[in-house]
Amino acid sequence: MSKVKFVYVRREDGSQPALEFIASIVQKARQGHPYFNQMVIEIRNGIKAIEKAGIPPWNLINEQPFYVETPTGISVKFELLKRLEYNFPLVEFRVNVGSYPKGYAFRMVLFTHYYQGTEYVFVTNAMIKRQTSSVKFDEMVKEATEIYKDFRQNPNKYYRMGDSYE
Repeated sequence: MSKVKFVYVRREDGSQPALEFIASIVQKARQGHPYFNQMVIEIRNGIKAIEKAGIPPWNLINEQPFYVETPTGISVKFELLKRLEYNFPLVEFRVNVGSYPKGYAFRMVLFTHYYQGTEYVFVTNAMIKRQTSSVKFDEMVKEATEIYKDFRQNPNKYYRMGDSYE
């Protein structure tokens, strides 16, 4: 099994939209918002599950659920990832808390690349959806496609610019 490293893609202006968005969710959780408190726990558990198991090949993502360990030690089936069908090799990281219209659907767009025995998970951006379709999510996918094209041209730039999730 290879090592897994999350990299939150840094923009030219120095910002890291996905990491900054997660930090804003953590802040809302600290302010006592119950949905966001649960979301932070599930995001953390999802990232840990990926770090432990890696991400399946793109064509198998929708067929291989993750099993996330709960605080009580029970393993729960979790549909954490979904391939973005018309946007190879992009993947959607999914955490739902509650249900529409009151619930929150956290989404992160990412792609993976293997390099020297490590599976790098490049996270391009994140958001919360409050409805099933979203123009903002479509824009995130479009942006991630451009980032992936740039990555293919200059992968070392992306290995250097990212920071791991802690």
